[in-house]
Amino acid sequence: MKLLLILSFTAFSMLLSANVCASELNSYDAIYDISLASVSRGSGVVNVSGSMNYAQVKKCDKWHFNSKINMLVITKGGEEKHINWNISGIEDDKGEKFSFSVSNVKEEGARVAFAGVADKVKKVANFTLPSKLAVELPDDVVFPISQLKNIIKAIDDKSTFISMNYFDGSSFSSLYKNSVIISKAKDIMGKNMYPVNMSFFTYGSKKELPDYEIFTDMDVNGVSHYIKQDFGDFSVNITEKSISYPVVVGCE
Repeated sequence: MKLLLILSFTAFSMLLSANVCASELNSYDAIYDISLASVSRGSGVVNVSGSMNYAQVKKCDKWHFNSKINMLVITKGGEEKHINWNISGIEDDKGEKFSFSVSNVKEEGARVAFAGVADKVKKVANFTLPSKLAVELPDDVVFPISQLKNIIKAIDDKSTFISMNYFDGSSFSSLYKNSVIISKAKDIMGKNMYPVNMSFFTYGSKKELPDYEIFTDMDVNGVSHYIKQDFGDFSVNITEKSISYPVVVGCE
């Protein structure tokens, strides 16, 4: 899920038209290439390759998003580790309810899954997989789509820093304090992109260092065209290969 956010989460993420106002989140469908960016000393990782497909679309009063990640990690000695994630979510346009489903197929073929429904008004996330568990949420919690909307608003307001309590459902402990730094826009291939640095700290933790970080070049409509994900032992580049903007049909 962390790649979600890669987008959800991160991301991840996640287009009414190419000319919508800057304050609106876009629907889009993108394919990214994954490659090794850097390794830490002693990590043992020598190469990373793979792909990610991320799509988010607004249907009536709900946002639907899905992220499929396939990654091959090669370590010293030639050992191969396959990482396969499938992350799906539906969040209402008000950011009050969020249903989530996350599956991870491990190397040995075992499937790990988390699923449930989070309710901001009731301040609880009710997991149904891998077992039933209720997780208390703060009253100002945001979910993946709301997180993107907050970043877009910060860009419009010319803010350089925002902080949120963020939940993505990727595990029983997927509630984070999300600190976001937004840098001045830069021109990349004729498009204005905002370098966004997202740091995620376990909620309630007093650690100075984040659990993980995501760096992304994001446009004013919340679309990430480049992502760098730091896993600690190594980091990867997630580079846009192709992107399309589906026509969103209105509701009756």
